[in-house]
Amino acid sequence: MLPIAFPGLVLGVGLLWAFISLPIGIYGTLWVIILAYIIKYIPHGIRFESEPLLQIHPELEDASRISGASLLHTIRKITLVLLKPAIIGGWVYIALITFRELGAAILLVSPGNEVISAVLYTMWAGGHIEHTIAAIMILAAIIWSTIFVVAIISWKRSKNKKG
Repeated sequence: MLPIAFPGLVLGVGLLWAFISLPIGIYGTLWVIILAYIIKYIPHGIRFESEPLLQIHPELEDASRISGASLLHTIRKITLVLLKPAIIGGWVYIALITFRELGAAILLVSPGNEVISAVLYTMWAGGHIEHTIAAIMILAAIIWSTIFVVAIISWKRSKNKKG
């Protein structure tokens, strides 16, 4: 849970310093941004999955193992099926909050691998306020329509399972 305590800018400075000084040649690539987002948002994913995982009774896994199923088969057919709503909810939540992450992204982007928050900041800082507002409105419409579609699909699937 430690990455939640650090602002994105501090995380970005730390990763910038680490990847510039290390001779692995990862700075300036998309992998740095992906790594920064994983470090920043893994606690959110853990929070989404920890409670539902605790609610799965160990007897389900024991019954599967006694029946002769392998560990991977038990995880795939029992644990992941029961965690599926929490996993989808966690992915949607993390996808939504990554759109507003600017601190780490602004320090780690390079030409050719920009993220939307850094592009919007660059447009705003360059004085293109009208274009920035239009892009934000389009982005908000895409996000809300995606949420609406996911909610409708989830509602229809739950309705079909009940009836």
